[in-house]
Amino acid sequence: MRLVSVLALLALLCACAAKAPAPPRPVAAPQPLEVLFPAAGLRLSYDPTLVRRADGPPTSAPFVLTAKSGPLEDEADAAKLAQGRFGSTPSVAVPGTLSVRHLPSGLNAKLFLAVRPDPCSPVLARAAIVYSAHSQLFLLLTAPLNETAAANPQFFSRDLPDCPSRLAWAEGNTKVPRTLHEAAQNGTLKDPADKWYPAFDAILNSIAPTSNPTE
Repeated sequence: MRLVSVLALLALLCACAAKAPAPPRPVAAPQPLEVLFPAAGLRLSYDPTLVRRADGPPTSAPFVLTAKSGPLEDEADAAKLAQGRFGSTPSVAVPGTLSVRHLPSGLNAKLFLAVRPDPCSPVLARAAIVYSAHSQLFLLLTAPLNETAAANPQFFSRDLPDCPSRLAWAEGNTKVPRTLHEAAQNGTLKDPADKWYPAFDAILNSIAPTSNPTE
């Protein structure tokens, strides 16, 4: 190959490199949104691409967070939870889904799957109760029912004799919520519910004291 041809080829390669589009910039991860509970002296954060507040504006996030704090109602229960015991069981808790988790903040949380008593009205709600000083914090993260049922039909039924034209737990079986809970823990639920428990775990792990509990 002649020297002139080589130089021409190099020039062409340089020209193509100069015209090549720049690689796309990485998309920045969304910043977590923070929720403050001044009376309880606690704060938490959540991923707005996955979670939206029940009392906030509607977004495309699939999971809905209800978060409320108030005065401590049961000191004996708070004392048991501080010792790592679950204590009293809420009436809406599904048997077999109760647990106590020690959080990075040093607090303990009691966790459970919550359901409505009516098997014809399923609700997918992961709940937690946290006690702090003389306050209590209640958290509930609900997953979208119709989308979850469509992707995980083995847990649900339609048009059962006792639930005409309604979505219900599979065969009206009250043990199905516990099976769904186990699937959520094992990571075997399909999208979007596969992100439900991890999103709640991230919220729990974000709970931390505020600098000024009385503010």
